[in-house]
This record gives sequence, structure tokens and C-alpha cells, in this order.
Amino acid sequence: MPLPTPRPNDNRETFLQRCMADPTMTSDFPERTQRFAVCVAQWSESRGSKEYTSDVAPRLQRVVS
Repeated sequence: MPLPTPRPNDNRETFLQRCMADPTMTSDFPERTQRFAVCVAQWSESRGSKEYTSDVAPRLQRVVS
């Protein structure tokens, strides 16, 4: 199944919540940290950036720890 992509009216938080709860994502990426990283990458790619923004990195670190 395809990975979720942001809808035109999604903000980052809305998309990440939807992506994290997506049944395909929870099946394909059972570990929260990996699923979060994939969701953030999907958001970033949809916005034309393949890099994590500086405000996402600290949150990712807290999830991983």
C-alpha cells in the first residue's frame, strides 16, 4: 500500500497524527520511532525539503530515548 501523503489542508501536526495512526503504517512500521521518521520524511518531501527541520530533531530524539 502507498504511504500516506499530506492533504492540501493538512498542517504538520494534523498530518503526523493521521500518518502515525494509519493502519498500513502501523503494520509496515510497528516501531513508533521508525514510523515517526517515515511520516516526517513524507511531510518534508511534500514540502520540497528532504532535511529534517531543527524543531523536529529534538522531538525525534525524545521519542528514540
